[in-house]
Amino acid sequence: IDDVVSVAVPQQDMVMVAINITLHNNANKPSWIHTIKATLDTGKDKFDDDASPAVDVQRYFKAFPDLKAHALPFLMPEERLDAKSETVGTFVVSFPVSAEAFAARKSLTVTVAPYDEVPLVIKK
Repeated sequence: IDDVVSVAVPQQDMVMVAINITLHNNANKPSWIHTIKATLDTGKDKFDDDASPAVDVQRYFKAFPDLKAHALPFLMPEERLDAKSETVGTFVVSFPVSAEAFAARKSLTVTVAPYDEVPLVIKK
């Protein structure tokens, strides 16, 4: 997990979070991303969310310009990871917590599950 930017959604107890990650495919064959999700552990509760579709992320960036402050190209399901390569990208999730609760989180975990392979779990 390279960078995390969160914004509070006004009049809702919710944050939207843009997460930048770097993935390394050390295998001798390409791989395809099946799912991307993030899990927030506040210390009291845990929340999961799948990566938002790119079409929705464009709207989120327009509504919340701070969310795209460090955005990279979108990282999405079905993306190909070439053999012996590195891929960087951004995905967006949301959690039903206040900005303060998100900032005070115990951990943030990203799970990238390729097709027919063991999921990659990154914890920050």
